Amino acid sequence: MRLARPKPTSPKEDSAHGQVEKAGLLSIMRREDPKRPGFGKLARRAAIASLVGLGISASSLGGMLAHSEAAKPKVSPIIVRAMQQPLTAVPSPPSNVKGPWTLKFDDEFNGTSLDKTDWSYCYAWGACSGSGLGNDFRQWGYSVPWNCKETDGELNLWVTKGNREHKYFACIIQTQRHFDFTYGYVEARLWLPNAADSWPAFWLEYSDRIGKVPAEIDVMEDYGRNSKRQYYHYHFPVGHIERNLGSSTSVPGATSGWHTYAVDWEPNSIKWYYDGNLVWTENEHIYHHKMYMILNEVLDSFIPHPKVPAMLRVDYVRVWQHP
Repeated sequence: MRLARPKPTSPKEDSAHGQVEKAGLLSIMRREDPKRPGFGKLARRAAIASLVGLGISASSLGGMLAHSEAAKPKVSPIIVRAMQQPLTAVPSPPSNVKGPWTLKFDDEFNGTSLDKTDWSYCYAWGACSGSGLGNDFRQWGYSVPWNCKETDGELNLWVTKGNREHKYFACIIQTQRHFDFTYGYVEARLWLPNAADSWPAFWLEYSDRIGKVPAEIDVMEDYGRNSKRQYYHYHFPVGHIERNLGSSTSVPGATSGWHTYAVDWEPNSIKWYYDGNLVWTENEHIYHHKMYMILNEVLDSFIPHPKVPAMLRVDYVRVWQHP
């Protein structure tokens, strides 16, 4: 979450209360309120911003966290003021769809490594490639953590040359067991790779895979061989059979700048929005069970000799729900 840096009230006050504030903020960073899921994480992010505002470098946070349990002072008024400022810097809800909305998930990728409280590597069913998708021979790329790089305020998903065991390395991450949900407005801001061979995607997958027909909402897929068009699909169960609907549209400049790709999943409809513009609506066969998010950058093996490396850039991923 992007958070403003609070300014200390004065150098003297900062010096006098510095260590107390550091310990107090680090204590806040460890809290979690079971009655308000996600609040502890939000507070921790605000605390980190406050520490930076107090002149604490990111490189020193790890060591301070390791020793924070020993110091449990009361939170000073300076910390309260510091906390109040960043906590107001919450991303605005979508203006193109009817609210009200409450922010439930937000990763702005402002750190130095992937947040393991939000994401896991590979697919949730244990595969680190296309195995289990029904397209084992079409999707190339074995997901490895070092191809998922968080840097400079964004997440970079790479596909690169591999080794003898895996011809290509890729990046696949997902939120199952961290965050899954039923209904909501899901949005990612992406810069697609300008590569004729890559297969970036942002999609939702049904949480309970055991003994059920698959359900899937593809917010955006880009088959690199035709990067001038972005594709959206909806896979849904009808009895014991999986059906698939979808189409595509053009997003000018998709590979040369940032664009938003979103889905508004409601009990009676699913609507796809690209750059805030409605591109498709499905009013039937709506799925009513929990789903989770997946981001990936892999290769399309229909291209016999893909050119690598290629990179999908992610500015943020957010989910809002109606209160």
